[in-house]
Amino acid sequence: TKSGFWQSFIIIYQKEGLRGFWKGNLASCLRLFPYTAVHLTTYKKIVHLHMDEFGSISQWRAIFAGGLAGVAAAFVTYPLEVAETRLIIQNCRQPTYTGVAHTVSKVYRNEGLRALYRGFSLTVVGVVPFSVGCYVVYINVDKLWQEPPSRFTPLQNFINGCFAAGV
Repeated sequence: TKSGFWQSFIIIYQKEGLRGFWKGNLASCLRLFPYTAVHLTTYKKIVHLHMDEFGSISQWRAIFAGGLAGVAAAFVTYPLEVAETRLIIQNCRQPTYTGVAHTVSKVYRNEGLRALYRGFSLTVVGVVPFSVGCYVVYINVDKLWQEPPSRFTPLQNFINGCFAAGV
């Protein structure tokens, strides 16, 4: 709202209580695991398919794989994003939906499969640059270490991932 953060905070609390601040959080948490699993699995599969006979891949192909993996992960988990959005915007004192599964099934039953993907193209517009940016950083941070990626410690991989996610 135009009234600012604190005024919005007060309005949400007055209208919906403490629960109003956590609407859609479960859907968001549930979406995180499959999104990451699909993203990383798809990325590795695409990279493996594009490797040369020496097991190398060009930076551009790796970046392309990252963008495509982001789209695949978003596609698989988008119905959970729709559920999250609908749970957030509903009035929790008079809810239309009772939870994530109820939201997805009710939207599918009443509005069809297309409703679970309405707005997906806009998500792709955001996912592709973010995913590409993460992999550009991740690939280049790998080069800063004085050893091949196959010899990285878990801490080095964690640091690389933190830099990439910070994009």
